[in-house]
Amino acid sequence: MMRIPTKIRFGAVLLGLGVMALLAGCRPVQPAAGDTTASVVTTGAGDSVNLLGSDDMLVVEISSERGIGNASLALDPAALPETLLLRLHLHGLEQLTVDNGAQQMAIAVASSPPYAVTQTLTGTEGSQPLQEGDDLWAAVTLVTDDGSAPAIPLQDGYFDVLLPAGLVDAGHASLEIAWVDFYR
Repeated sequence: MMRIPTKIRFGAVLLGLGVMALLAGCRPVQPAAGDTTASVVTTGAGDSVNLLGSDDMLVVEISSERGIGNASLALDPAALPETLLLRLHLHGLEQLTVDNGAQQMAIAVASSPPYAVTQTLTGTEGSQPLQEGDDLWAAVTLVTDDGSAPAIPLQDGYFDVLLPAGLVDAGHASLEIAWVDFYR
């Protein structure tokens, strides 16, 4: 019988405990009942993601206690939703990045009126600013829970970000989403 030195056994145990601790921080979020076309994992404590779906639309509802976080969203390439909406329950949107592996979209909303939205798309050709009306422009809407005029910092509301259809396709069905709130 071969004996494994104590030092190696101890190292293996420590490595195993470290991996378990790392994995304990990753929390998979299951899709809504009956919807098996998407899954999402967040890594930050205090971050939560709910998937609300129908046949043609998926709403990815994100809440973040710390205001800084990320999530990995995996969609079924054979059953992509026609519409993908990110709903961010944040006070401000300093930056949102959505990366499909080939392109990265960066979105920011100014913290003072008129709350200008800036967007940049980075791909193999480099970075280019987007303008409203461009095919890959993401529509951003500030929404309040009571229907009043939105003001940043949002106290009871959220940012709806309608992702452009060209950002998600069968070849790019996984998204890395990261967000930063001005008021973290």
